[in-house]
Amino acid sequence: MKACESRWPGVTLLLLWTAACFVFFQWFYRYHLFFNEQNHLFTFTTSQLLGYFDKPAWLACLAGDFLTQFFYYAYAGPAVLTLALIGTALLARAAARRLGLAPSVSTMLALVLATVEAVTFFDAGHELSSLVALALGIAAFIATSMVWNHNHWWPAIFYPIAAGATYWMAGYGVWVLMALWVADVICHKHKNRYYLMAWMLALAVTAFEVWVAAEKCYLRLDDALAWPSVGRLSKPDFDLEADLEADNNYYFGRYDRIVATVQSTEHPTPLQTLFYNMVMARQGRLPDVLLSTQPTELGTLYTVGPTTPKLIINTMPELYWTVGDMMYAERAALLASTFSPHNHNARMLKRMAEVNLVTADTLAACKYLNILSNTLAYRRWAVAHHPATMTPAVREEIEAKRTMVNKQDTLRIGDHARTILRELVRSNPDNIVALDYLLCTDLQIADLPSFKADYDALCMANGKPRLKPLYQQALCICLAVEQADLDTWQRYIKLTEVRHAWKNYNDNPANPMFAGSYWRYYDAAMKQSQ
Repeated sequence: MKACESRWPGVTLLLLWTAACFVFFQWFYRYHLFFNEQNHLFTFTTSQLLGYFDKPAWLACLAGDFLTQFFYYAYAGPAVLTLALIGTALLARAAARRLGLAPSVSTMLALVLATVEAVTFFDAGHELSSLVALALGIAAFIATSMVWNHNHWWPAIFYPIAAGATYWMAGYGVWVLMALWVADVICHKHKNRYYLMAWMLALAVTAFEVWVAAEKCYLRLDDALAWPSVGRLSKPDFDLEADLEADNNYYFGRYDRIVATVQSTEHPTPLQTLFYNMVMARQGRLPDVLLSTQPTELGTLYTVGPTTPKLIINTMPELYWTVGDMMYAERAALLASTFSPHNHNARMLKRMAEVNLVTADTLAACKYLNILSNTLAYRRWAVAHHPATMTPAVREEIEAKRTMVNKQDTLRIGDHARTILRELVRSNPDNIVALDYLLCTDLQIADLPSFKADYDALCMANGKPRLKPLYQQALCICLAVEQADLDTWQRYIKLTEVRHAWKNYNDNPANPMFAGSYWRYYDAAMKQSQ
């Protein structure tokens, strides 16, 4: 009875920790896990399964990638991570008990280890295979300690074999195993004269394996030592979580949530604003809301470089897909895949399949769809998009995108977004999304000469003026600078309320009623540039 009673505090503590961990990752950090899953791709194919044997830690990587695919699902993802953490804690507790530590001390050390590992998952790029490698290293110690005889010579052979097998299956988990071997000798004061020789042989075998991995697997030495990866302590990044939530909502078409979040937030993040503007552009309302969030963000001025955040790189395919440029949507998706772990990215693979469906490259599209059909989370999506089994809704979306594709000569230097947008509108004058992005980009950087030139060439020349208050306000400034005559004013400024407001603004620019006008924005931009 007393033994049972003494176990209850430890069990209660483990259960409370498990519940707290699940609640945190489900309701406060859910989108970090989803982002992690999106940057992986696990397929039930022989080629990928055999590919794990190309590098060390094959078992840790295989198990980690298999479990990571469950991060796609709400509740299941946090549950898998929590169970992996608590499983590692239980292994650590068992190892501590084999070292001779008291149950209460073992439990506390196990929870400290689990907490440290949980903290490493605050980093969106931390991989689950790292945790699996740690757990395998601890499990290897428990297994070896159960069969090892400290008063016999054969550990001199057994240690090196166990260390070599552990590095092959668990990577850096071998260092955990060897550290626990040392702790075992210290705690139990073993005096086996073969121990030092066994440990040195194990170290030599592991060092040789590390060297082979670095040479044959094209790994840097520090990567080979810590393969698959070692987590780092990080603070919770709730700003990034907010960005990832916006990204997730846009990905699943929950546009109303993005709108509600931005409109109810006093200072939305730049990426929240970016997704908000993409939603508004799809609805033809981008000019109406461009100045409602300051600073605003369109994404058209982003340049991808070595220091560009991963989320921004992943966002570029969405932007190009939204405006209708399939070539750059595919290029951006390939670039995002390049920056993903092991060059696998499920989301980018989906985007490349969609792009090739739009461009009618059926063979390429089917190649990507066949890969996705071997996944757990995207099998149904692949079937719905396959040309032979395509659903009516998907077919309608693909046909709509085909009307937006760039039909101009796409040979150019760089990815200048404004050039791309001009080509898209020239290819299809009804591509209002691209037109609004072009004109709003001109206005965002207060480049009124370019705005006027684009408006004349793409709106006035086609007899289709885009009558939006934002554009009309900008045109008032352009016409005033040009000292245009009355006929020109009447030809451009069609909204009577804008004409009257322009007169009132010139009489009293400080009037609070003009706080959200482009005139006030332009004046502020000019003062800042001086």
